[in-house]
Amino acid sequence: PHAPYGYRIVKIDDRNLIEIYEPEAVIVRDIFTWYVSGIGVNEIITKLRTKQIPTPAEVRNLPAKKKAGRCDWSRSTIHKVLSNQTYVGKWHWGKTKRGNGQRNPKEKWLSVEVPPIIDQEIFEAAQARKQESRLTRRGYRKFDYLLSGRITCGRCKHAMVGLTNTIK
Repeated sequence: PHAPYGYRIVKIDDRNLIEIYEPEAVIVRDIFTWYVSGIGVNEIITKLRTKQIPTPAEVRNLPAKKKAGRCDWSRSTIHKVLSNQTYVGKWHWGKTKRGNGQRNPKEKWLSVEVPPIIDQEIFEAAQARKQESRLTRRGYRKFDYLLSGRITCGRCKHAMVGLTNTIK
């Protein structure tokens, strides 16, 4: 198993413990602070790229990601950081079944207390901003769809949006 970005697993007396890894924790705090202060996800990505901050995939040295050319900060990476409850001290073990990657029901998750990187208030403010953004992100679309941003995917919980495509 690997620890979330901002943490490391350390072995103490034959036990695996999770501790804050400060060089990455600073980045996590920055992402939340920037987002809650009103900076958009695209601008956050630009800041991280400009500072040449390694992504979670680079930190874990995932060769498949590098080979596919996806080792770069992306909107989904930022949203995963902003949605991760581990940063307020609630790490969930066993979210996916071994081998097949399918998600276990929440009742089967094992909740592990870990040292928090950010305050609960900042986390909740980020969640509120994300929810508000889902409902008001109409400026990016050419057409206004009635339920766009108001319904979510049952699997990944991302907001559904309407898209248009021109066939030539």
